[in-house]
Amino acid sequence: MPGRDPDRMAIILDVLAEAWATEPDMRLGQIIFVCAGGEDVFNIEDDRLLSGLRRYLDESAETDQKAKGAKPTW
Repeated sequence: MPGRDPDRMAIILDVLAEAWATEPDMRLGQIIFVCAGGEDVFNIEDDRLLSGLRRYLDESAETDQKAKGAKPTW
């Protein structure tokens, strides 16, 4: 019976670090909870968490783009 791919750990940790860097004031548990999308973080599959992390990064990038395009209100 094949086990889990050990290479997944480095991938997930790299994406986690990138996502967390967008909101450094968040605690580790908070960023994982948010990216888990309401799933039980104890039982979430790695691929689902990775998808959530990537979605979080995509949404953060969209928010940044909108903020850069916003005109000052002063």
